[in-house]
Amino acid sequence: MILNDRFNDILCHSYNINIGSSYVFEWNDSGENIRFIINNSKCGYTGFYSLTNFLLEESFKFKNYETYSQFCKEIRNFQRHYYSTTSNSYGELYTSNTEVELLNPENRLNKFKAKKDSDTLNTAVKIEDIINYFELDVVVKDEKLLNKHIDTYYLYDLFGYYEPLGNITVPDVECIVIDTIEGKISEPFSIRKHSCDYESNYKLKVNNGFNQINFLVEWNFEMECYRIEKEDKNYLYFQSPNSLISYILATFDEEQVIDRDELISECICLIKSIERSSMEEVNLEYLINNKDPEFIDDLPF
Repeated sequence: MILNDRFNDILCHSYNINIGSSYVFEWNDSGENIRFIINNSKCGYTGFYSLTNFLLEESFKFKNYETYSQFCKEIRNFQRHYYSTTSNSYGELYTSNTEVELLNPENRLNKFKAKKDSDTLNTAVKIEDIINYFELDVVVKDEKLLNKHIDTYYLYDLFGYYEPLGNITVPDVECIVIDTIEGKISEPFSIRKHSCDYESNYKLKVNNGFNQINFLVEWNFEMECYRIEKEDKNYLYFQSPNSLISYILATFDEEQVIDRDELISECICLIKSIERSSMEEVNLEYLINNKDPEFIDDLPF
């Protein structure tokens, strides 16, 4: 659609982005029907929300983090300028889950530096990095709290899920930061599994025909952290009792000399101990019969 000259005169506001490509946006005082021009070719008209989503999609084409980050910040500069010319002068600034996730150095490495694509995503992002990057006005009384990590899972679960295009806003990110600082939501499992106070325990005992094998199992129900102590104070971590029990059953199933009844009896005692310390219910029969357990919740980071 091409505007005629009379209507063209009404487009009294504009903004240019020149990163990767040339983007020109023009609009009137109402802020409706933004005309967008890409690489000097008139593309048409769209609304602010659709244009914002288009630009966020465009950001994914960049192959290095510095350019990607610069483009995302320029999107918000455009948003600020747009809002300043309309009645919605305090509109929310949009970002994306990806932009927040890439504040984690490991995620940046996997996306931009890895020799092949990686599906590994670390949902932990340091609060100090988020505050500095988005220039959030968040008061932190104890500097140690800056070392806490948000779980980016909550960004989509609490906010992006309810948006038609899955967008999130900078205030959404700030909300997750504040709630994590105040302990209203948990840090990611990859972080809290190490700092958790494992207040309950059970010593699992199984005889393999030669000697007795002992495993110390510890957990904190409220923090959703479970672990098995192996040799030299090394641990395997789990996020649920189901995955913990599945691991135990699968591990000892490989030992032909293990008394199966004794193993089941020990698992029952462990389950009862877990249930006494929590509201958790474990279906042992299901776990025994499950031939394809996904039991390892321990993450590679």
